[in-house]
Amino acid sequence: MRICAIIAEFNPFHNGHAYLIEQVRHHGYTHIIVVMSGNFVQRGEPAIVSKDVRTLVALKSNVNLIIELPISKVISTAEKYANSGISLINSLGCVDAIAFGMEAENIECILNIENALRSKNFHKLIKTNLSKGISFAKAREQSLEEIVGKENLKDEIRRSNNILAVEYIKAINDMKLSFEILGIRRLEDPDFYLSASKIRELIKLNNNSYVKYIPEFSYCHLKDKIIKKESPADIFSLSSQHAVLSRLRGLDIKDISALPDISEGIENRIFKAIKRSTSVSELLFNIKTKRYALSRIRRIILSAFIGITYKESNNPLNYIRVLGMDEKGKELLKVIKQKSKLPIITKYKDVLKCGEEVRESFEKESKFNDFYGLLTTKILECDLDKNFKLIKG
Repeated sequence: MRICAIIAEFNPFHNGHAYLIEQVRHHGYTHIIVVMSGNFVQRGEPAIVSKDVRTLVALKSNVNLIIELPISKVISTAEKYANSGISLINSLGCVDAIAFGMEAENIECILNIENALRSKNFHKLIKTNLSKGISFAKAREQSLEEIVGKENLKDEIRRSNNILAVEYIKAINDMKLSFEILGIRRLEDPDFYLSASKIRELIKLNNNSYVKYIPEFSYCHLKDKIIKKESPADIFSLSSQHAVLSRLRGLDIKDISALPDISEGIENRIFKAIKRSTSVSELLFNIKTKRYALSRIRRIILSAFIGITYKESNNPLNYIRVLGMDEKGKELLKVIKQKSKLPIITKYKDVLKCGEEVRESFEKESKFNDFYGLLTTKILECDLDKNFKLIKG
């Protein structure tokens, strides 16, 4: 049994994801575990389609076990997101390798960037660059350019998969773990591959030209949810904006100060922007500054909407939530039960058998998850997590 884990969002599952899984198999791994974001994703938005569909499609694509990364860990910086994903994988006690997609030509490029991030000079440079009032992402990019050279860095650190790849390796090194690293270069074929963000744009426009970029079974399940008006989930739709703005207008400065990633008095700017904004787009525009990137603002606003506080985002992972599995996944689950110290949850009844801390964590995640049902065309019922049925492949 050779076990490889992938941290993913599958938002939605497309040809590039299928290629990544195929390549993991090609490298001889017999069992694949995916740690997947649930109904909300790292960029600070609801997933385009719910986690049950994405779990089912992953199982049909030769993934064996899907475990959910809690919402409070997903809506976070790339660093925290990666740390949480690697920590959860490590808690399973049985994984041999970590695989990820990357835009870089080879893994050495990613390793060089990660090594530069660890240098003493980097910390001095980023402090200097941040003092200029620019965003953390821009300050980091400039600091890295000064260490490794602009020509060597090129555009690598700006590209989303590379950013996460660097953070995965950094997390593995910080935790002193010995996972094998499998970096798979993303496909560049425009007739076969399109980024997930572009696919989401086409889905929201009801433009079916995205069909050739996702597997047929992925399209079929997505289309079914669209017909049922349970997809696409969109924080910018008219009905969603009413829900978001009404929730935010009930917050005071103290509530905003308690959110994740708040610093330097930005809570005052957010509070004022909430009062004068009449759409989510306008709200984001009114808050954005050179120091605060749009992605960071999106995560703060989404955290405010669903009720995630800084404290909750930093609580340790204390359970393993299984979303789906096939026959090989059952084999994996037996091994995990033997090696992991964390309780395993496949259904709500399992939660009731856990200690108070686990029950409290699950109940909060369940509460966060119910806000997803306000962001779809058709308003969904509550208790999505408690009623979630294990997906079997």
